[in-house]
Amino acid sequence: MASHVKILGWLTIALHCVTLLTGLAIYLFFMGVGGVAAISAPHDGGIAGFAVMGGIGTLILSILAIISLPGILIGWGLINGKEWARMGAIILGVISLLHFPFGTALAVYTFVVLFDPQTVAMFQRRSW
Repeated sequence: MASHVKILGWLTIALHCVTLLTGLAIYLFFMGVGGVAAISAPHDGGIAGFAVMGGIGTLILSILAIISLPGILIGWGLINGKEWARMGAIILGVISLLHFPFGTALAVYTFVVLFDPQTVAMFQRRSW
């Protein structure tokens, strides 16, 4: 089961990195739209449009970063066999059930791997 825990860790990191990269893409999109508004109408509120669009992009990026970073940390903990990562991954799995379809699939895999008696014993004695 140790190999499944490591696979789960890498999949968790991958899913949350994709979420973080999505936030970055949204941020860049909003900054680009704001930049076009600022260039096309600099005296008719284009600069204000840039500020508003940049603020919205920054807010979305910040929210997705706050959501993603714990998942990346928990994935790292699973790969390295940290005892706290098991409970964190279970909690994250419950939350990821709403992240359809990939988060749901990862949540099911998380529950199958982390509730297995061998995995529970492995984390309790940290023998890997």
